[in-house]
Amino acid sequence: MSKKTKKIGSYLLDSQACGREAVAEALKKQSSLESRGKYKSMGAIMVESGTVAPEDLERGLNQQWVELINFLPNLIGAFVILIFGLIIAFILKKISTSLFRKIGLDRISRNAGVSDVMQDAGLAKRPSILAGKIIFWLVFFVFLVPAANALGLTELVNLFKSFIGFLPKIITALVIIVFGIMFA
Repeated sequence: MSKKTKKIGSYLLDSQACGREAVAEALKKQSSLESRGKYKSMGAIMVESGTVAPEDLERGLNQQWVELINFLPNLIGAFVILIFGLIIAFILKKISTSLFRKIGLDRISRNAGVSDVMQDAGLAKRPSILAGKIIFWLVFFVFLVPAANALGLTELVNLFKSFIGFLPKIITALVIIVFGIMFA
């Protein structure tokens, strides 16, 4: 459902206000001006050259604005989803860090030597903090899917979904590694 942003030339072509040659010529002129450090909009170039009537340009620009205005709710929705995701992820990070600390993950890791290995690797000082950070990012990542979906980024949504489907395997591997280090 992803919709590519249309440029003014596309609107002018769709409304048959001009032909492809006129758009190509205006783009060439715009590029030539930019190479000399000057900027002029494609619409202004086309109106000055007489290839597009000012009313047609205005109609095309109005169509662009309408599409932008129609897209704003999706953008705001994605932003709200991300903010909500950040809040939920932060709360779960705090809860999980506290829970891991209470069940003695830091003590067990220190006794097993995992804390020393983590410190040598430059990771968090305590495993409970690292586990909390991992949970934060996993939860936040889950909220990226509906945010990307709200923006109509279907390819990104599919990529996120495949990664989320792979997460249980990653978590299982991490647990096995941690327990392997602890009991070695």
